[in-house]
This record gives sequence, structure tokens and C-alpha cells, in this order.
Amino acid sequence: MPASLLAACIRDYGASSPELARGLRGSRASTLASGATGVAYFFYRVGRADRDPALLELAAAWVDRARRDARRANAFPTGKRATAVVGASALYHRLPGVHCVEALIALARADKASARAAVDAFVGASRVRDAHKDLFTGRASLLLGAAAILDAGGKRPPFDRAALVAMGNAERARLWRAIDRRPRIAVSKVPQTLGIAHGWAGLLYATLRWSESSGSSLPPATGDRLIELAERGIVDDANRIRWPAWAPAVTDDRMSMAGWCNGVAGHVFLWTLAHTLTGDADYLMLAHGAARTVDALVRANARTIRDLCCGDVGMAYALACAHRHDGERAWLASARRLAARAGSIRAVGSLRANLFKGDIGVALLQAELRQPESARMPMFERETAAR
Repeated sequence: MPASLLAACIRDYGASSPELARGLRGSRASTLASGATGVAYFFYRVGRADRDPALLELAAAWVDRARRDARRANAFPTGKRATAVVGASALYHRLPGVHCVEALIALARADKASARAAVDAFVGASRVRDAHKDLFTGRASLLLGAAAILDAGGKRPPFDRAALVAMGNAERARLWRAIDRRPRIAVSKVPQTLGIAHGWAGLLYATLRWSESSGSSLPPATGDRLIELAERGIVDDANRIRWPAWAPAVTDDRMSMAGWCNGVAGHVFLWTLAHTLTGDADYLMLAHGAARTVDALVRANARTIRDLCCGDVGMAYALACAHRHDGERAWLASARRLAARAGSIRAVGSLRANLFKGDIGVALLQAELRQPESARMPMFERETAAR
């Protein structure tokens, strides 16, 4: 796969970038999902992969840009519709994401004082209360942010680990009080979203990720809820498994999606992590079934959109996750095919600097597949400890 897109993103958003000097235009200009914090995260991950201090300096400059712009009217989602959909503490769309990435960058640069300040700011920003629960636009995302900081901090972090763990445990307890009030998926009269971004898979994944990084035990009902979701899977004659986007729902292809956000690619991450934490072979079977579905879509050249959230890039990261878990090279070959397809298209305008929908998400995948063992879905899978 040509490296031109990666090189172009590094050049265009480098030290002489007009956007770095003035801030990004358009809405959500400071966010992790689509703004300056996402650009900072891109440079952080590429800088760590390449062990390039200059790229980490750019990461620090971009997250500083995001933090300074945080009070601007266009920094985060605004308006009645946006605030009805996006929670006030959502990692990918609000201030906690800025402070989380700021902490990761400071840890990578061995800047202990800045890391402590950023972690304290992250914990403080997480105290904003709202009723949104889901992983992409709600409070479950805070568990991913806290887990990522714990990962990057290593065994002797320069911040108050106990305070961060207490914050994460409190968030998980709050989440599970809400989960325990929900009916079983199979008997619910209200439609239930099943995917990673907005549904059951995301709530369970956030729970597992927090346990993975913090070492805390899983809530008692986790296994039962995983079984409920597993039972919604649809198995074909080739042992491929897909999940409808909603339950109850008709079980035809129109109700199943491919990507990370609402589709089968998101389930690859969930069931792989469930197997990692429990060793239960049934979870491995589900992970393989989901990966086969994604792989079959790639081999059939089924068209999706190119991005990390809903399309090729998220699917590629899912197959890289499956490859990392079991060493199956077919998964990696399909991931690289998806990356090449996504890299052949360029975004326009403000979408170029959009991590989840634009060029820098594709470029990050391009960079990480050079060393596939380090290819991890951005701000979702486990971070590696800062050296």
C-alpha cells in the first residue's frame, strides 16, 4: 500500500499547518472523534510506533490547540439535537477526551507534571452528570479513557492511580445499576440496540476493557448479559456469525451491518476480549464467527464506506485484532486489502482532519499495519505502556 496518504497527513498537519496555528474550522473542532484532539492522537500513535520525538511534539502541540480552543462555540457539539444525542461527558465528543489524550501524550513524552495535571483534569471533567450511557456518545466511554491512561501509565505511573481507579469503578457501578434495571434482550418490548457504538455490545465491551486494565473483577451479571447477546447472533452454513443492529428485529441481511459502530466488526473486538479475559472457548467461537463474516465481505469486495466508524478502516482494525489474537494470516491479508481500498480515496475539506470519518484515521491504519502487532483500534483497544 502506498504511503502517500500517511506522508500527506504528516506534512499537511505538521508544524507549519495553518490549522494548527488558527484552529480547525467547522463544528466539533476540539473533539477526539472529529477535531484537533483526534489529530493529536494520530501524531501520538504514529510517533510512538516510529519512536519519533518530533511527531510526539506535534501531538503535544495539537492537543494544546484543542485545549485552548475548548471554550470556542464550535469546539464541541452544540444545539438541541446534538446535546440530545451526545452526552456532556462523552470521551469522543467532549472535554474528557481532550484531557485523556493530553495525559497519553504527556506519558509518552515522560512529562510527569503534565501527565498528573491532565489525569486530574480528566477525572474532574468526568464528574459532569448526564443520562447518556452508550459507548460512543455516553458515559461508558469514560471507562475506555480511564483504562487507556492506566495502560499507558504502566506499573509505576506518575499520577494518582488510586484516584483514577476509584473514578473508573464508580463509573462502572453507575453503568451497571442501569444495566441491571434493563429486561433481558429476548423479552424486551422496547427495541434494543446491539452494536458497539450505541448498544449492548458497547456496554459490555467497556466493562471488559475496564476490568482488563484495572484488574477489577467483572460485575456478577456480566456472563449472563454476554450470553443474552450471543444468543442474538445469526449463524450461517459456513459458521459465519452476524448480529442484527436491533432486537427484536427481522433476521435478514438488511438488518445487519458490517462496520465497527453498529455492525459485525464491532463484535469481533467484544468476543475476542471476552475470550482473553475468561478463556471461555465459546467466546473464541463467536469471535471467529464474526471475523469470518467480515473476511467474507472483504473477499466478496462488498462495498462499504471507507471510514473508521462505519466502514473499511474499522473492519480492518477488527481483522487485525483477530489476527493478533490467533495468528491467522488470512485475517491480516484482508485487513491490508481494506486498508489499501480506503487509502485509494481522499476526503475533502474538514473531513480530512477527522479521525473517525476522514483521512487521518485511514493514515493511522496505514502506519500501524506496517507492524500489525501494534495495530489497535484508536482509543478503544488496550494502549501500550509508555517506555
